[in-house]
Amino acid sequence: MSGGKTRRAMSVAMAGLLLAITAQAQFWTEKKPEQWSKKDCQKLLSDSPWAKTWERSAGASASRATPVRATYVAQLWSVRTVRQAIVRIAQLDPFYRALSPEQKKAQDAEAERFIDTEARDTVVVQVVFATNSSAGERDLRVEWQKLSLEVLKASASLEGPTGKVAPVGYTKPAVEQREFQLVFPRTLNGKPIVTESDAFLRVEFVHPAKGILTEQHVVIEFSPKEMLLNGKLTY
Repeated sequence: MSGGKTRRAMSVAMAGLLLAITAQAQFWTEKKPEQWSKKDCQKLLSDSPWAKTWERSAGASASRATPVRATYVAQLWSVRTVRQAIVRIAQLDPFYRALSPEQKKAQDAEAERFIDTEARDTVVVQVVFATNSSAGERDLRVEWQKLSLEVLKASASLEGPTGKVAPVGYTKPAVEQREFQLVFPRTLNGKPIVTESDAFLRVEFVHPAKGILTEQHVVIEFSPKEMLLNGKLTY
């Protein structure tokens, strides 16, 4: 095969691969929520246009063989597709499957209310955190439980190309939970914080200094061009 034909064949193969990857990444438009697998939901809730992951580690030492790692996953709960994934993954849990028909009906009704709750004027960011140490995870939960909305107004933000907005709501981690919620205004000076032609949308906050891991500036970035559903920017 000549060089030109080889390059053309490789281009066709790469185009096919990219199409396959795109189709796989967009299962949320190809399948109904009740057809999503657990793996689908986990993908949507950790690595998708509306969920991104930040991770940092402190290196190993003579007294510590395994590096200490902290992970934050930011999920945009103001997006209906994300809320559908949360409900679907709960329905795939053995606990749900063991419920009686009456209990399932009650839980399904509650799930529908959750899905249908629209955040028209705000952007709801659910942040799930974890470490590779149970003690570290407990300490981190305590640190986030100590924080208040007033403190976070100075250290957390939602940023678009035109500027930043501070949170207007904060839900602390509950007992034994490892997640918190930040709520931001959807507009800045009367205009959307981001448009589909913009380069980025960023969630920023500070990882508390605790134990081995020092204070860290957490920046989690979303791409507006990827956040389209039916041609409309969704966040």
